[in-house]
Amino acid sequence: FQLPEIFRGRPTDGRYILEYGGPIGSSNAYSNDIVKVTHTFGVPPDSVFFRSVTAGLPGGTWWLQIGGTTKTWFLAPGGLITVEFRRDAQTDAAGGLGFLRTDLLRIRKVPSGALIGVSVATGARVSFGDVSFRQPAGVDGKANRKEITLGSRGESQVILKSIKFRNGTYFKLAGAPSLPVYLRALTGEQKLTLTFTPDRISPSFMDTLEVLSNSVGRDSALLVPMIGNGIGGIYTVDDDGTLQEVSSTPLFGGLYIEGWDKTKMNNWQVETSNVPDQIGKGRTRHLLPIYFNPRATFEWYPAIPLDPAAGDSVLMNVAVTVPRGFAQGSPRARYRVYSTGGNLTKDTLVNQNNPANTGASTLVEINLGNHYFLRGGRDVAGGQTYFGHIQLFNDTAAVSAYFGTTTNFARRDTFALLADALILRELDRLQPSITSVKTEVPLEFALSQNYPNPFNPTTTIEFSLARQAQVDLKIYDILGREVATLLQSNAMNAGRYIVRWDGRNRFGQSVATGVYFYRLVARHAALSWRHADRIATEGHPQYLWVPFFILGTLHENN
Repeated sequence: FQLPEIFRGRPTDGRYILEYGGPIGSSNAYSNDIVKVTHTFGVPPDSVFFRSVTAGLPGGTWWLQIGGTTKTWFLAPGGLITVEFRRDAQTDAAGGLGFLRTDLLRIRKVPSGALIGVSVATGARVSFGDVSFRQPAGVDGKANRKEITLGSRGESQVILKSIKFRNGTYFKLAGAPSLPVYLRALTGEQKLTLTFTPDRISPSFMDTLEVLSNSVGRDSALLVPMIGNGIGGIYTVDDDGTLQEVSSTPLFGGLYIEGWDKTKMNNWQVETSNVPDQIGKGRTRHLLPIYFNPRATFEWYPAIPLDPAAGDSVLMNVAVTVPRGFAQGSPRARYRVYSTGGNLTKDTLVNQNNPANTGASTLVEINLGNHYFLRGGRDVAGGQTYFGHIQLFNDTAAVSAYFGTTTNFARRDTFALLADALILRELDRLQPSITSVKTEVPLEFALSQNYPNPFNPTTTIEFSLARQAQVDLKIYDILGREVATLLQSNAMNAGRYIVRWDGRNRFGQSVATGVYFYRLVARHAALSWRHADRIATEGHPQYLWVPFFILGTLHENN
């Protein structure tokens, strides 16, 4: 196309916005176009990468600004102007997917007034991804930070009058500029650093950055949505660090590179490499000749942080790594998880021999499930108190049974038991279901008999609060030991509530059949009130239950 010399009495040379009009909701448009603008004289060519996918954009969105809302293009009359959409081997190699589309092109002169832009695609959200609530900034201090740019794209300066988050609890501005901020016409920019600091494990924290300026529409609000996920800590245990978190029987005794050290066949041998992804999360791998070492073990002792808010246990997903494509691994490796003070919570046989992995990584993660780890101190390899550890056991009998009457390749070819690294990913604790019943405000505190009683697998507990209070609701066994905490220092308004308990203890395990008590403690400035009832799980019909069993009395407490 060509631009006229004059349009409505004004020259046409200057900055323009280019917009792409494609089908609404298109998920198969190309994701990595190169858009290039060239002139037949004088003006240097300009190009940008552009995502033309319209799926997931707000309803009614039709025009996508090429290059984002901060991108403008210099166009001038006097010659042919070409706008080219291109995909090639370079864009494909960079991850481009979908069909190249050239539907409609709209060219708009930037307004003579103020126009604000932002370096975020139209309709898109700034995503922080997964951020650990235990260490939001991560190792590099930047894991929870994002930068965006506000830009002036009109022929008048932009005045930023207000920059703030609508909620501001989890998303904040780091080093917010002093207001007002003046951005010169066409090219003025203001960088903003945004932080996301979750306080718990939960998906989809959301907020909106609101920028008020003198942009077209007078004091118009530029809205930039934010989203992020709060995750728990991710802990890797290997023997590369200074902390003693692994131990083995027998001890390490040789270096394995391309062949066994024949003088160390009765020991774990160590393979080393400087390629992180190739040799587990750590950079060493331990291999043990199976039939030279019956009943040998390798154990990981993780340093799991204490979580006072969750009692003395943390819910973790447990995974161990082994190399992909290792053709002499043990076909029957026994993994044992001891998560609650030395109690065995999982015992499973796993095939380490040539495990498949569909990803690009050279590692395979073997998932050992989710477990509550008892906490109360620092776990140390060889220590007297184990608050949670994982063991790899050399079960030669299971390997022999695997081959049966066929050729035992593990014995013939000296297959190995492999120990790489342990990865623990903190998960959200299972929370009891709490329902507020809409009714008139109770006149007094009350705790009702649970129902059903006996129960299997869940039971319901009702209570009423005559005024606002902090509430504890806990389950105890007949010896008075705490079994589970359903509510702990929960600030609750006056009203009637229903709590459902799934019969699991604080470690996530189903409790044994028996008699249990529940106790409610409601606290406020002038009153402390306690009440408890006896309940039972199904399986002991010889017991007789009374509807109320009082463990405490109503009394004044300052």
